[in-house]
Amino acid sequence: MGLLPLSVHAPWTEVLNAIDVTVESPSLPCRVKCPKCEGARLTIFEDTISGGTWHYCFDCQQAGDIIELAASVWDVPVGVA
Repeated sequence: MGLLPLSVHAPWTEVLNAIDVTVESPSLPCRVKCPKCEGARLTIFEDTISGGTWHYCFDCQQAGDIIELAASVWDVPVGVA
């Protein structure tokens, strides 16, 4: 059995709140302002296969799970985030 992504343990709305991203609707998929490039097309998706959430910015191509987004914004390793 594979490992679960870290994002399974952290509600995506709380992670976005921690990195100062405003969420207008808590349903997925959700589009918000990207904290990396300030573009308006950061989309949060549900990972229906392994659980958790992941993100993709259609403006700067930032991608990964929600914990990787927080790590990138805070400029720390994923384990620290």
